[in-house]
Amino acid sequence: MLKAKTVNIPFMKYYAACSSFAGEPTLFEDKIITGKKIHTIRKSYDYWAQRIDSAHKSPDSIYKLSLWSDKPYVSKQYQAQIGDAQNLWYMPINFKKLNDEVLMIDDQEFPLELIAKNDGLSADIFRDWFKSFVDEDIPSIIIGWTPNPYKD
Repeated sequence: MLKAKTVNIPFMKYYAACSSFAGEPTLFEDKIITGKKIHTIRKSYDYWAQRIDSAHKSPDSIYKLSLWSDKPYVSKQYQAQIGDAQNLWYMPINFKKLNDEVLMIDDQEFPLELIAKNDGLSADIFRDWFKSFVDEDIPSIIIGWTPNPYKD
């Protein structure tokens, strides 16, 4: 049997400086705990997919949803939620139709409003946060820890 893995998924406590909402609290901790944030979206599809696939190979693997206590990468992290890594799922997400208020998840169209809500964001913050993803030629990854609302 393979050694258990830990998939740590960090979140920011405050919106980044590149955002129009810079410095405002994300409230992600509360949204994760109350189930208002059920997934996250990241660049680096291959990196995250490999980590999750590796964790799925061991039934004892876990995931940690962590928050930076202050500034990302320089402050300590603390856990908002820990769970069974077998519950993690992921799919490719494409932002090419963001301006049309539509996103493509695994080649299916979904309304921006729905994805923003499930990501714990208002539509305005979501548009602002992910506007730089529109020009990406490679897919981003959507990672969830509750039942997948985008799967048939």
